[in-house]
Amino acid sequence: MGKLKYLFVLSASFIILAGCSNNENAIEETANETVEMVEEDFESIATGIENQINEVETTVDQAFVTEGETAELSTTAFIAYNEDAYNEIYDIYDIRNFTEEFRDMVADNEIQLLEEGTEFEVLETDVTQAKVMNIETENIGFIHLSLLSQVSS
Repeated sequence: MGKLKYLFVLSASFIILAGCSNNENAIEETANETVEMVEEDFESIATGIENQINEVETTVDQAFVTEGETAELSTTAFIAYNEDAYNEIYDIYDIRNFTEEFRDMVADNEIQLLEEGTEFEVLETDVTQAKVMNIETENIGFIHLSLLSQVSS
């Protein structure tokens, strides 16, 4: 779990650098470091996400989140900032292949690794996917519905 926390901090640093700096070399260096960390831990990240999805799919009495609710990540997972990236990351999980395309999505900030417990406002849901807004950053993205759990009131 320590590597995942380090990866989260590194990803957050990349976002801050990307938003605040015009120095392309610094951004590229940080992106490369983030990609290397994700590449090293890809199997454990993908396995954790897959296990969470499978666990929820087999649990009949799970409380589902709905539009307008506050939800949180039930495991460390990737959020996609567009629907194409969402579809691509789940295809990559299925084949367990850290591809150049995935590397580019991380570097281009199309996806981001977020820690368990990150809170979202649920904007829309369908059968498997939720459109959410990160409460802390107000970024809007897409995540598998089964990776979210209701926040206790």
